[in-house]
Amino acid sequence: FIFIISSLFQEVEACICSESFKGGCLEPRNEYCATQFRKRLNEQTAFNCTCVTSHSRAQCSCRLARK
Repeated sequence: FIFIISSLFQEVEACICSESFKGGCLEPRNEYCATQFRKRLNEQTAFNCTCVTSHSRAQCSCRLARK
């Protein structure tokens, strides 16, 4: 038997978005920012986030997937 496996890769563009949220970063920082983007900005595609606490605010930067 010969099995042929093929997969289709859909190219997805991503942009970087930065937002500031009240309070400092919580662990895990990347998940904290993705959650804030979902809850507060209704942005469901946030991934690969970073968080830095500055002046009692969470400075979040996330990639947002765009088709």
